[in-house]
Amino acid sequence: MSDGSSYARIEPALQLMVEIASGNLEARGELVGGGDAMDALVGGLNMLAEELSGRLDELQEANQELQQANRELKEMQVQLVQSAKMASLGSMATGIAHELNQPLSAIRMDAEMSLEHLDPKSLNTANLDDTRGALAHILAQVDRAAEIVSHLRTFGRQDVADALAPTDLDLVVRNAHALFTQQLRLADVDAQLELAPDCPPALASANRLEQVLINLLSNALHAVSNCAVKEIRLRTFADDSSVFVEVEDSGPGVPASIRGRIFEPFFTSKPEGEGTGLGLAISFGIVRDLGGELELIDRDDARSPDRDGAVFRVRLPRADGLKT
Repeated sequence: MSDGSSYARIEPALQLMVEIASGNLEARGELVGGGDAMDALVGGLNMLAEELSGRLDELQEANQELQQANRELKEMQVQLVQSAKMASLGSMATGIAHELNQPLSAIRMDAEMSLEHLDPKSLNTANLDDTRGALAHILAQVDRAAEIVSHLRTFGRQDVADALAPTDLDLVVRNAHALFTQQLRLADVDAQLELAPDCPPALASANRLEQVLINLLSNALHAVSNCAVKEIRLRTFADDSSVFVEVEDSGPGVPASIRGRIFEPFFTSKPEGEGTGLGLAISFGIVRDLGGELELIDRDDARSPDRDGAVFRVRLPRADGLKT
């Protein structure tokens, strides 16, 4: 057989190899029917292409199923975070009710006094002046109540996909503390804010960060509930590349035996029925998604190493991206 005729026999097999190698798994070679080695080679390549095509279909189907499972998992995470947020609001219901009751009580008192002063039998200039003052106070109390409700609505909304933006850390700390004010007061807890002056903004989501601080405050409140000294400190500070929030309590601290598990889902050291074991796990995930880190730090690394209790630290990237 001449070299030309030999190449003519081999060429279809070579072209088929090139097609398969380039990803065309639909390509098939034609069998001449001679039953020789070339037919065997082409037949083998056809079988290989068929097998690869089937495997590719299986991989594509598995990939689609994986993508769907990933979407469902993300949706479940969104719902879980939202459920935890609603649970936080539920646990704060008593304190929030007290917080709203104060302006409502003031409005009622001012309204009753205004009605008395506007009685035609007792109407005079002095009473009118008092009534004007009472009405101005009513407006201020209405604004206060509206601010509380607006804050609750903002905190309660579902917003897992918030874009990261420069975030005033001190303002987020103040807002979280404001939601807890009455609970802290009712529990006779001394909560102190130690906010760094001119703290640079964090690259974060204010709403999601506030949820983290609410969870940490709730844990701190539980930790000090049976202590003789009930103190909670919230502090902010910064270094060259990051900003930090610490939530410190005067409780008994976290035993060494469970320190490695506290961020695990469904792990809780609280008595049965008092904790879901999701607060810290969700908070850990939120901070991680914000590009930061949530950790339980050793007292030796804390900014107040001489005190007892637990210290949780949130680290977030600075929004300015500058080195101080």
